[in-house]
Amino acid sequence: MKLGIQNWIVESYPDEIKIEMIAKAGFDSIDWDFFNLYLGRPGCKQIENDSRSYYTNLKTCLDKNNITVSQTHSPFPTHQKTILGNRRIAHALRLSVMATSILGAKYTIIHPHMPIKYSNFKYRSERIKKNIIFYKSLIPLLEEFDVTCCIENMYSWNIESNSACETSCYNAGEMKEVLKGIDHPRFKFCFDSGHANMITGTSNIHGEILALGSDIAALHLHDNNGKYDYHQPIGTGTVDWTKLMDTLYRVGFDSEYSFELKPYILGRDRSKHQERLNALHDNLRAFLHEHEQRRLNIK
Repeated sequence: MKLGIQNWIVESYPDEIKIEMIAKAGFDSIDWDFFNLYLGRPGCKQIENDSRSYYTNLKTCLDKNNITVSQTHSPFPTHQKTILGNRRIAHALRLSVMATSILGAKYTIIHPHMPIKYSNFKYRSERIKKNIIFYKSLIPLLEEFDVTCCIENMYSWNIESNSACETSCYNAGEMKEVLKGIDHPRFKFCFDSGHANMITGTSNIHGEILALGSDIAALHLHDNNGKYDYHQPIGTGTVDWTKLMDTLYRVGFDSEYSFELKPYILGRDRSKHQERLNALHDNLRAFLHEHEQRRLNIK
C-alpha cells in the first residue's frame, strides 16, 4: 500500500520545503493542493507561462527528493456569483489541470457546483443537470493535458440546525447519477471519509464505498466526530477504520491511500514540525501495514 498526504499539512512553508519535508518523513506521494491558484496567495502564478515554468521547477524538486504527486486538488468553490468570478475560476481550473500534468499526476479532484440553494432537496434535479453540464465542459481541458477528474462527495451546512446537510454530490447515489450523465472515461470518484462520516454516519460509510465501487480512483482520508469537518488523524474520531479499509479492499481500490489532515496536527512550534511529521508518517505506515497483514491472514 502506498502512503500519501496532502501538502496542506505543511501549508506555511515554501513549496520546495514542503516537498523536502514530506519526502524526508518517508511518504510515497503527495496530494498537491492548488487552492492558492484562485486566491492569489504566495506561490500563485496566474499567467500560464509563469505557471508552467513554476510547476516544471517543482517537478524537478520532486524528482530530486524521490517522491511523486499522485493526485491534486483543484481550486474551489467552482461556482461563483458573478461572470467575472466564474471566468477567474475557469482560468484557475485550467492552470491546475495543466500543473497536474506537469507534476506527473493522473488525477485531480474538482468540486461540483454547490451554490447555497442546492442544499435544498427540491433542487436535486437542477443541481444534477447543472453539474453534468459543468463537468462535460471540462472534457477538452482534461484531454488536452491527459488528466482524469475525480468528483468528490461533498456537504453543505444548515445554519438553523448547525449541522451538515445535502448538496451536490453529497452521497453515492447522486455522484453516480452525475457520472452516468457525463458518460466519459475522464471522470472517476474521490471518496472523502470525513465528509461521508458527517452525512451518512460511520455505520453507512461502507455502503457508500460499495456503491461507488471500482470508480473510486482517489481518497481523502481523515477522521472527525461525525459533526464537524475537523480533518483529524485516524482513530481520533468516530470513523470505523477497519470497516472502511476492508470495504476499499472489497471494491478493488489499489491506488495511494492519501490523507488530508489539517496543519494544526503539527502544532505551533515550527522546530518540532519535521519530527511530528515523521511520527505521523510512522503511525500511518503502521496502520496501513496492520491492515495489509490482516487481509493476508483473512485470505
